[in-house]
This record gives sequence, C-alpha cells and structure tokens, in this order.
Amino acid sequence: MKHLPKVALASPQDALEYREGLTRYQSGEWDNSLWTGFRVRYGIYGQRQAEKHMVRIKVPGGLLPISWLSTIAAGMRTFGGDFAHLTTRQDIQLYDVPLSATVDLLDHLHGQGVATRESGGNTVRNITACPLAGQCADELVDAGAVAQSLAGLWLRSPIAQRMPRKFKVAVSGCGKDCAGGWYQDLAFVAHVKDGVNGFRVLGGGGLGARPMPGVELFDFVTEQDLPAVIEAVLRVHQHRSDRANKAVSRFKFTLRRLNAEEIKNEVAREFELARQLPQRPLSPITWRTSDSARYEDKPVLKIRPQNGQLSSAQLLGLHDLAKANGLEQLRLTIGQELVIEGLSAEQLAAARLWLKGLNL
Repeated sequence: MKHLPKVALASPQDALEYREGLTRYQSGEWDNSLWTGFRVRYGIYGQRQAEKHMVRIKVPGGLLPISWLSTIAAGMRTFGGDFAHLTTRQDIQLYDVPLSATVDLLDHLHGQGVATRESGGNTVRNITACPLAGQCADELVDAGAVAQSLAGLWLRSPIAQRMPRKFKVAVSGCGKDCAGGWYQDLAFVAHVKDGVNGFRVLGGGGLGARPMPGVELFDFVTEQDLPAVIEAVLRVHQHRSDRANKAVSRFKFTLRRLNAEEIKNEVAREFELARQLPQRPLSPITWRTSDSARYEDKPVLKIRPQNGQLSSAQLLGLHDLAKANGLEQLRLTIGQELVIEGLSAEQLAAARLWLKGLNL
C-alpha cells in the first residue's frame, strides 16, 4: 500500500492561516458566522465575557511533553489568562485571551510544537485514552501511544474539516475499556483474536443530554487497518448524518435513524474501498507479550488539581519537577488529573514535598 506523508500536529502554517482569517474578519470581508466556523477549527472559542476567548490545546492520548508545560505557562503570562483548565478529553484550555492576542498566542504555541488545530469545530477532536495508559498492569498496549499515532491521520484533511458534527474517538488498552469506548463516536479496544493482536471497533455511541451506547462495527481489525477504519466511518458520517438539524447531527443519531445494521454494512463497504487507497502511515504499535503483560509494582503519582485548574506558576513548577527527575513527559487523564510515572521510591518522596510547595 502506498502511504501519504506524515503530518505534524502543530505547524507554524496553521498560525499563519489563522492570522489571515482574523484579518478578513476584522476587515469585514467575513461575517460572524463564517468567522466562527473558521476559528473553532484552530481551537479558538468565544467566551460570554466581551472580547475574551478560550484557546484549546489538544494532547493526543494525554501524552504531555514537559516542554509544553513551560511553553503554555509563558503563553498564559504573555497573552492573558490566569489558569489552565484540564478537560475530560485530555485537552488543556486557556481562558480570557483577547481576540487581538489569539493570533500571537497561536504563533507562540505552534512554533513550539503545541497543537490547537482541530481541537474544536466539526472535526475529529482530540483522541483520548485510558486513565492509566502506559502503567496499567492488564493492558495489551499503551492506549495513549496508539491515540498519539492516530492523531495526525486526518488532521487538515478536507474530509474532516466541515463534517455534520464533531467526532470523538477513544482508545482502550484492553477489554475492560477504561476509555469508555461504548460512548464515543468511534473507539478501538485492544484485543487478541486467534493469537493475532488487533482491535475491536465500536461506534455510534455518545453522552450528552441523550446518552446512547454504541454498537460493534468490527469484531476484529489489525493495527494496519486502523487508518482505513477511521476513513470509512468519517465518510459515512459525512454522507449520512443530518446537516440540517444540529441537535441530531452526531453520528449516534445517524446510527439510530438509519438502523444500526444498515450503517454497519455501509461502513464495511467504505472500509474495503479505503483499504485500496493510500493511507498516512501509522507508527508501529508495541504490544505486550504474555510474559510482559504485567508490570512491576512501580509508583504512579496522580495529581488532581482543584477543579482541574493549574496556574502558570504550577505549570512551571511541574516542568521543573519533571526535568529534575529526568522525565520527558507527564500524562493527562480523562479524570482531569496529571500522572507522573517512572519515579523511584526515593524520588517519589521528594516529589510529594515539591508538589506540596506548589499547593498540589
């Protein structure tokens, strides 16, 4: 199979495109409706407070490089906002940013590799993973790493820019489905069938005011087929979901309106077509063998900020803590927590004191 080039999650080009869009809006060339649909794809949302905006940063699978902590803190101090908010979809949201400052903030973030593109709007949103991905004793695969591999597949692709409604994806590392796959538009649950590693595929679920569990779209696919599965489901969502009534435009409503079996058959047809097309390459997935499935009893330090909020000083303190202990990343969870992994017992005791000094 031919492969398309890999795509960077953050690109200075995104900030440039946003700057051009803002200029068109401020000059009157774009009306408010066109501007709103444009800016949310770059992670910019209006607040109820006049001239204040929220900027959403996507952290695929919750894998948070420590360099992002200092970059985000510097952005908060320079462009506005007193706190960063951790979300249940492993995003980070910054608030109270003036519209005029949003473009410079995006320049700052994207220039340092921090991604906001398609964290909002009718796009493929941030791909989430199990709360203890990478450290769970029962996982077959690190769901966070899989989510990160999937995150760039349809980024900036025309198929995912103006969908009928937003589209949420999750990855679970084992059959316990700790990422809540039954209540996602699309989910991959790590699974072994006849000695072969792969994934069970769920789709058409959702929460909100009318929660609905999804259905099984495929009982098993290999990791090589994940890109084609996503493309197939996105095409069905594009073609069959309701664009006229926003209240019922999520994929879960499409599945119920048209009958689950009909949608499953249509996804299967699109899947076979997508498999014949060039796909962007998926980074190889590391699977746990039967001998390595269970980890040693390592400490995992879980931090639960009050109301999911962190100040710039706390972000910088977490950066310095991680750097002092030779760590390259932290993890965000769907429970609005931070996880520090890889500390020895001695480092753990010192880290607790450090966090106490940060009021965490």
